[in-house]
Amino acid sequence: MILVTINRIYEGLLANLESWFPDIEIYGEENEDEQQPCFIVKLVKVVQTQELNNRYRRVHTFDIGYKAGGQKPEMVRDIAESLYEHLALIGIEGAYYHGTNMKHEMIENMLHFSVDYVFPVIQEKPVEPLMQSMQIKEGTKS
Repeated sequence: MILVTINRIYEGLLANLESWFPDIEIYGEENEDEQQPCFIVKLVKVVQTQELNNRYRRVHTFDIGYKAGGQKPEMVRDIAESLYEHLALIGIEGAYYHGTNMKHEMIENMLHFSVDYVFPVIQEKPVEPLMQSMQIKEGTKS
């Protein structure tokens, strides 16, 4: 059974950002009508690798863009600093997930903050039919 889903992590990240930055608009993708300053949260990629039997390791990579809307560079650096602090550990429905591989850069006057969330996934095995009966013959060879 997979308890953690792609949408659960994505929506949880959005909810956490809304609670930490209540005065900043948050969008799931770029929008012509976006109000600035704003965050644009994108799920860049998901990688799942098999570890042992039905156990997997899944990595979600997010890009959190911040459009400053004319704010001074110092304020944008402060936003980057707080993202490092807040995204290190996020709570989603009572569970906590650690952010790893955090980094940021400025591209075309927009802050891009990257973070990975890594967690184990256990998938249910298909139920295989049990053996119905078996006959054993006992005796000695002559």
